[in-house]
Amino acid sequence: MARIRCEKCGRKFGNSVGKCPHCSQPFQGQHGLDLVTIRRLFLFGIVLLFLIGAGLAYVRYQSTEKPTPITAPRIPVNDPLSPKTLDELLALSSDQLEKVDIARINLLCAVGLRGSEKLDVEQCIRTLDAWASNIDWQTKRNFHRFREQPSEYSNSIAYYRMGMMGTILVQDMQIQYNPKLEEKQHNESIPGRSIQQWNAFFSDSRDVFLHGLVTDRRYGTCASMPFLYVAVSRRLGYPVYVAARKYHLYARYEEDGKHLNIEATENQGFSTPTDEEYRDMGYLMTDEEIRECGWLRPLSNKEVLGVCLQIRASCLRSMKRYDDEVATLTQARRYVPDTPLMRRVIDKNKILSKNLQTEDHCYELWNEIENSQFPNCGPKYEYFRNRKLQMQFFAQYSTNATDVEAAMIDLLRELKEYRTKISDSPEQVIEAHSPPKPPANQQKFLDLLRNVNQVRRVRLPEESIPMEYRQGVPVALMNRLRRLTTERDIVTEMHLYAVEEMRIRDIESRAAMVNGLPTPSALSMQPSEVKIRPEDLPQPWRGRQIPPALQVRLASLNALNDREREMRTKQEIQNFFLDQDQRQNALKAIQMRRDLLDMEEPIMRPPMQIEVIISIAPKGNVPSQP
Repeated sequence: MARIRCEKCGRKFGNSVGKCPHCSQPFQGQHGLDLVTIRRLFLFGIVLLFLIGAGLAYVRYQSTEKPTPITAPRIPVNDPLSPKTLDELLALSSDQLEKVDIARINLLCAVGLRGSEKLDVEQCIRTLDAWASNIDWQTKRNFHRFREQPSEYSNSIAYYRMGMMGTILVQDMQIQYNPKLEEKQHNESIPGRSIQQWNAFFSDSRDVFLHGLVTDRRYGTCASMPFLYVAVSRRLGYPVYVAARKYHLYARYEEDGKHLNIEATENQGFSTPTDEEYRDMGYLMTDEEIRECGWLRPLSNKEVLGVCLQIRASCLRSMKRYDDEVATLTQARRYVPDTPLMRRVIDKNKILSKNLQTEDHCYELWNEIENSQFPNCGPKYEYFRNRKLQMQFFAQYSTNATDVEAAMIDLLRELKEYRTKISDSPEQVIEAHSPPKPPANQQKFLDLLRNVNQVRRVRLPEESIPMEYRQGVPVALMNRLRRLTTERDIVTEMHLYAVEEMRIRDIESRAAMVNGLPTPSALSMQPSEVKIRPEDLPQPWRGRQIPPALQVRLASLNALNDREREMRTKQEIQNFFLDQDQRQNALKAIQMRRDLLDMEEPIMRPPMQIEVIISIAPKGNVPSQP
């Protein structure tokens, strides 16, 4: 309604005819708007039009360019399908497990392991939600490319979706295979890995579980990277599952009776091997293995939990928590395929865990034996000395760790009983732990040489001593000769010492040939491809690096069939360690003979000087050598 200004009081009012309601001045004015009102209405119209235009533009942008980011469904805190601990997860039924987030299954199995000290399961879940939202936006924003040129994406919506996901995870999120483990992967043969090498692979849970990929580290392996693809895909509503082959996990897009395999460890972003390629990828699989282990097919959440528990058990083994490993394998047995082969695999790993625990206990017992105080003298000196040597030999060559453990415990028990028995007799304690005395057969030499201070000169014919000692006698040999009394004994020891030195040089030469550079034909072999079972090795070598010389020997056997290779491999290992033992025994025999003249207590004898007599007598008059 138009307003009128009163000429008397200057105020405005709405009546065009009548009087001013403020001052009662009669007035009959004109209809219209004042200039200030017109300006205000104009500015208000401009602002209103601007807001309407901005709103329409925002709505159009949201509907055409940027889809609304998805929000992953949240499960209430008290909902049993959102377990907070591994125990709560294991308490769920098979049907309930299928409704649990696969990322949560994986993360809960990592709790309590080395590398998971700072693991926050809920924060990892939120990170995956955010990544899924970003991937969803990027996928929808570029979907016109698939519509315009579907042939570039194999005419497959699954190929387009997973290709976008793989590219974003690698390029934007910087997901990659752990470089150190990737290098070992190329340099090692997986079937031929030792226990020590497997323990190194599972030593850090961040390399084999999801939390290593969603934290700042962003490193993983084939044990964790497929779970990332599946966890993100499930948040986007894609029908993607974890699948497995021998020694490997991957992702599998399954829809309308067709599937697409996704190699999640591809550092370039995206790779789609076929089932045939996975089947023939380095490590052959039998039809029985594929069928009974559930390979080359999508795994249910129940089976995924079984896989995660087996990975957890491997991490526990690397931490030497063997009891926990056995308990975890027992739990995994409920979730893996219920087939004879999988039962044997689980049982075999439980037995191996117990054997490893026994072996570690044996090492601890042997260290205890080495650090124990055995008697140096007395009636039990020889007995315990022989028992210790027998135990060392038994531990080195026995393949039954349980028997070795029992024997070590028995030796420590005997030693403890002996020490307890003599503890009440100071005389026996002093006798048992006093410095060792020389044997009786040498005491007579000590008596003969006691209190003799002059230089002892021994004159020997040149032709009666070895040629290499005619110009001088080595210090080590001279120290031994000082302990002898007759010229015949001295000459005999010189010849024995010379033969032994020649034998030592021959042994060292053969050892150098065996452990030195490989032959030209062996240079083309790859020691990393050697397949060796731990049970074929002697006890001390299990879990240790195989000698390069033995690897070169066994490399040529890989071309044989399995049965023949197994027999030949075992024979080669036995021959190698037998040769090694023979060399060591020969050296020990030489050292033991020399030790008879090198007693713990030095023999006080005067210096000895050997004079070589150069004879010019006819050969018939040369004294015969002893």
